[in-house]
Amino acid sequence: MKSALQYIPPPLKRFARILFYSFIDTYQSLTRTKKPMSPPAMTALLVGGGDFTAIGGGIKHDLVVTTGLNESSAILEIGCGYGRVAIALADLVSPPGRYDGVEIVEKAVEWCTKEITSRYPNFVFHHADVSNPYAGRDNGQPAARYRLPFENSTYDVVFLTSVFSHMRPDDIRSYLNEISRVMKRSGTCFITYYLINEFTAAQISSKQASQNFCYDFGDFLSTHKRTPEQTIAVSEELVRGFYIDAGLVIEEPILHGSWSNRERHFSYQDVIVAKKP
Repeated sequence: MKSALQYIPPPLKRFARILFYSFIDTYQSLTRTKKPMSPPAMTALLVGGGDFTAIGGGIKHDLVVTTGLNESSAILEIGCGYGRVAIALADLVSPPGRYDGVEIVEKAVEWCTKEITSRYPNFVFHHADVSNPYAGRDNGQPAARYRLPFENSTYDVVFLTSVFSHMRPDDIRSYLNEISRVMKRSGTCFITYYLINEFTAAQISSKQASQNFCYDFGDFLSTHKRTPEQTIAVSEELVRGFYIDAGLVIEEPILHGSWSNRERHFSYQDVIVAKKP
């Protein structure tokens, strides 16, 4: 028997969430119970729900295990949102270690600068004037033309979580070239995806995957017809080619996720860890 929630129109669900998050933010403001470096509840509409602190801590753990990230690492996060991972890393990374976060939502950058940089000056946040329909950004430059505002060979670790799952293949390819440019030799990048391969294609077709990638746009699949950037899946074979072109070497095996209903998985999305030789 299907849940009654499945029959509620998406706009009505979103309106209900807005009311719920507004109530939480208003209550915490009036009662002064908001904790330091805790973003407004309303930001869940952008970064997703779940336990903000626990998710950030989990990603921190994965980064340390897979990339060797440590207290003196020079780190770049693309798509830093409201600092979920930055906050988790703040008690680990200390000078000369540094963190730069890039985000297309300007309000998020302002919040992170006020709440995090003021306490941890080696954590700096940068606004990227890039368009993306998923984030409600229509006036920025195309993602494929964006260039990171950093020098070549700057970072030991570059990571992106739930960023390429909202970008089209040409944009992903461009970003990977920029990521390679700013990485140091022997640097590592950690990036999450929804990857289409023989197994995941079969799982999607048989409705076993948790994401319903039912719209085919030729070089990618999406869960949404009108706004494909809502959730995007790309060919694993295609992405492997992008890494080769960018001069990055994938550390095998790819860490596949649970989204496709795999019994053995690393996290929810698929993860590619790669080195710059």
